[in-house]
Order: sequence, then structure tokens, then C-alpha cells
Amino acid sequence: MKKRIINYLLIATFCILFSCKNEVLIPESGFEHTALKAWDFIGPFKFDTLQVDPSATFFIKNLNEFDIDEEHFSQTDLLKIPEPVNSFRVDDKFGSIDFLSYGGDSLKQLSNVYLYSTFNSEADQDVVFIVDGSFAYKIWLNGEVVIKDYWKKNTNKLGDRLVPVKIKKGSNKIFVKVSRGNNVLSWKFNLTISNFIIANQVFFDNCLSDFIMNPNFSDSLFVYVGPFLNGKVEVLKSDSIVQLTKTFENHELENQYLCLKNLEHLEDGFYTVRLISSGYTMEEKVYKGDLETLGQQMGAQIAQLNCDQKYLNEIIISFDRFNYLSTVVPDSLSRYENQYWKNNSVFYGFNLYNLLQFHNNNKHFIGCEGTFLKSYYSEKQNKDFYFLFQGIGNPEEIASKPVIIMVPYALEGDDITTSWYISSLDQIHIDAYLAKEYGFSIAWAFLRGTNYTVPDADEDIKGIISTLEKDYNIDPTKIYLDGDCVGGMRALIIASRNPDRFAGVAAHGPITYGEDRNSPINLVKHLANVPVCIVHSTEDKAVPIAQTKHYIKEANKQGVYPVLIEKKDKGKHSISKAYHRDSFEFLGKLNMNKKQ
Repeated sequence: MKKRIINYLLIATFCILFSCKNEVLIPESGFEHTALKAWDFIGPFKFDTLQVDPSATFFIKNLNEFDIDEEHFSQTDLLKIPEPVNSFRVDDKFGSIDFLSYGGDSLKQLSNVYLYSTFNSEADQDVVFIVDGSFAYKIWLNGEVVIKDYWKKNTNKLGDRLVPVKIKKGSNKIFVKVSRGNNVLSWKFNLTISNFIIANQVFFDNCLSDFIMNPNFSDSLFVYVGPFLNGKVEVLKSDSIVQLTKTFENHELENQYLCLKNLEHLEDGFYTVRLISSGYTMEEKVYKGDLETLGQQMGAQIAQLNCDQKYLNEIIISFDRFNYLSTVVPDSLSRYENQYWKNNSVFYGFNLYNLLQFHNNNKHFIGCEGTFLKSYYSEKQNKDFYFLFQGIGNPEEIASKPVIIMVPYALEGDDITTSWYISSLDQIHIDAYLAKEYGFSIAWAFLRGTNYTVPDADEDIKGIISTLEKDYNIDPTKIYLDGDCVGGMRALIIASRNPDRFAGVAAHGPITYGEDRNSPINLVKHLANVPVCIVHSTEDKAVPIAQTKHYIKEANKQGVYPVLIEKKDKGKHSISKAYHRDSFEFLGKLNMNKKQ
């Protein structure tokens, strides 16, 4: 009897201490993002690397050895762990956890982390969990599974899944299991509690053209509707004729997927899937049929083309990229990886197909709307190099628009057809959307990938501008630069070395220091006549905002006055992928002032 009383006292003491530690409160109204920062942490657990593949570790129930049922975990189960539970507070505004920080020295032999936390709510209410995780994760809310996700490639978006949930008045309990899979570097977990207004916008930003799970389909389409509670999905042929419509309510969905079945009657070809809900309209291109067969058909058409060699080269490179994407099978069978590859295949395939159809009708290529690979000739290298360009409207409309050139933050490979933007197509989509919203055309530079040098980058940007002048008659006095992190650094360097070429430059969390004579801080004096905007997050741990403030201080000494926009989110690692909006708005205002 005495032992039982002592156990009850221990449990009561533990519960009191834990509830004091965690003071997160979800108000009944008026909140946007609320992160859970206090967690109890169980693991990571060792596994036999000779007998168990890391990808299979998620299905190991590590808590069985403590006589704990992970399907029905409770707060008092923490007392069954023989060693002290590692209770910690996450130092991150959005509750992001990087398990490398907690894994010890033997990460290659560790997997599976269990997390437990509580929060309070002022009322029974509907909210959204904005989450992402490593290779696999599962979340229980008050003992019920609210999401499980397996075989992810990595944490591509911090707001990858948006899960509507019902929380109750008073204390709510969250239990999470996260497995690392084969990639230790992506062993992370993010969870933010949000209202529907914010969550719907994040979903639109992050999945604008990335909400179809199988963009290359045969008889069924799986549509991810995120936090949308009700709405409709339309499937349209290229002539904008609606082929079918299906409405949905949340009770019809399984894990937030809407399945459109029995589509065998649709003829092979490209379609637009339109998701409409909560005042938003999202569109994604899909293809019914075999992409390799489509490639053979387009290849035969290209072989018959009779056009200028420059445009023929661009068509051939576009075909090579599509052919690579549609025929090379990823090593992993991950649904996410296959989705990214198919999404890229359909995107580049549609733009090439559309360009060839336009040529059939007009006997030229200039004036076709879409996103295409364009080329410029390097006299120094005696060869063509390529970039991506989206123009919206007829040639006269494109000629009247300013152009933003996006400078890449990552330089992968040396061949644009095989190495670039395999997993960053969602960023291209949202940047293209923002460019359209603010009245820009947009080009994405490649800068020769891993063969990048500062002088070559100068030549590349010059070549991009020259091509757009010749092909679209753009105004060379309305060219702007934008870039993130290392890309922001490169944008500042390029603008500093060629100040007469640009009407403005923006950078997000740029690296500005360095001993090299080409580092931004050593070139800033050249930007006296170029408007500069730097967007930097106070939460940026990779490139602290203090670096930008030092850069601006040094710039001011030399008569250069960059605009600093301080953000309270995580900048380029924010839960929304539309973090370029601030720079587009700044550059858009510059252009409007230029017109006046």
C-alpha cells in the first residue's frame, strides 16, 4: 500500500512539473502560428545495421521493451523509462527539431525518436497542424492518429503537410514518432499550430502546382487538398473544356486525398487539374498516358523542323531534358521522389509540346506563352549556354515588362538538362506566380552549375539580357536581380561588378563577408546608384542577420544605402515558400517609380 501511494505521488509530481514547464496556450481567436517548444524526448534507439535497413526502422516498436504500447501512449508512460527522459525546449520559433543535435556520436546506428508534449486551448476548436518530418513520421493527438507519412525523400518544405484537427478545451496531448530513414541529414521534425486563414495561404504558396500525387496517370488521380475542408476539383482538357467535376467535404477524404477514379475514358494527353476552395484556385498540369511514347512522338516532330539553328538548339536541349526526366528511373521507390520526377517530366514535357504546337500554327517560336529553356552564345567558350525563361502574354506585352533574373543558391552539376531543379520545381512555380502578380517576366540563371566563376557569371547574365533583347525586344534598362543565401551573395556581386546593367537588386539572407576581393562587402561602393533591398530573418541561424547589418553599416560609410527588411519568420527556411514576396514588392515599386 505504501509503495502504491509513493508511485501515485511520483506520477502526480511529474504531471505538475510537466504542466508548469509547458505553458503553450491556444487562444480561442486571434492567433496565427503557435509552436510547441517544450517536448519530452525518448531515443534515438540503436538498431542492428547488418540486419535492419534504416528505411525499415520505423516499424520497430522500440517502446515495447519498456512495456509501453506506442499506439496508446500516455503521460505516465514516461515514468516507465528506466533512464531519465531527456526533456528539452526547442529553440525555434516554429518548433523545428534537428535530431542531429540530439543523436550523440553514433548517428549511423541510431533511428526512431519519440516526442511527447502538451498544450492548452481556451475552447474546443478546429485548427491546422503544419508539419513535416524526416523519412517517416506519425502523430497522435489525444490518443488518436491524425497523420502518418512514410518514405519521404527529405524535408523539402517545412509546411509539407497541413492537417485539420479538432482540439479540445483544456489540455491536449501530442505524441510523435519520427524515423530517419537512410538520410541522417534530413532527420528533422517541424510542427506549427495555425488557424485556417494562415494555413490555407501556406498551402497555396507551397503546393500551388504540386498537389497532384501522380501527375502522370492512367486511370485514377490522387489530389491532395491540404487544409481545405470543402471545395471542388475540375479536370480540363487543353482547350479549357471541363471533362469532369467532383466536389468534396472532409468526411469523404482519406488522409486528405481525394481520389478521382475511372478515368480510362479520357484520351491520352495533357490536362489541367483545378482545385478550388476557400477563395483559392490552384492549377497543375497532368498527363494521361505513357511519357516515353510522347517523347518519341515529339522527337519525330523535332527531326522534321526547319528553323533557325539557335531555336533548333533550344528545342533539342528542351527535348533532352524532358527525355532525361521521363526515362531515367530514380534509385528510390519513394512516392515523394517519384512525384517530384513526374511533376518535372510533365512540366517540361507540356512546355515543349506547347511550343511545338505553337510552331506548327505560326511557323516560328516567339510569342508562345510558357516556361522554356533559352540560350546565349559565349564567344569566350565558343558554345551555347542555357537558362530558363517565362514570358506571359504576346510579344508586345513581354517587351513592355521588366525582367527579374533569379540567381541560383545551389549549383549542381554542369549540365542543365540533367542537374538543375530536379526537386525545386515548386520554387520555380511560386516565383513565376509572384512575377505574374507583380508584372514581371522572369528568368532563372544556371551560371554553368559547378563550373561557376565570377567572370563567367558576368558573361552569363550579359548573355541572358542579350538573348531577351533580341528575341523579345525587352527594355535593357528594366533588368532586376534577386537571389537567396549564396544566390543573394552572387546577385550582390554581379550587380556590384556591373552596376550600369541593373535597375535594382534584392537578396534574401545573403552571405556578405569574405576576404576575397569579390565578396559583396568589398564591392559595395559600386552600388551607389543601384537600389538594393536585403530581406533577412531575425531567426536565420545559417546566416545571422548581424552579418547584413554589418554590411549595411559599411555600405553607409561609402554612400550606399541598402533597404533592410527584417522578418520574424525563418526566411528561406520559413513554412511558406513564397518568401520572395517582399523582394518582388520592393522591385515592383522601383519599376513603378521608374515609369513615373
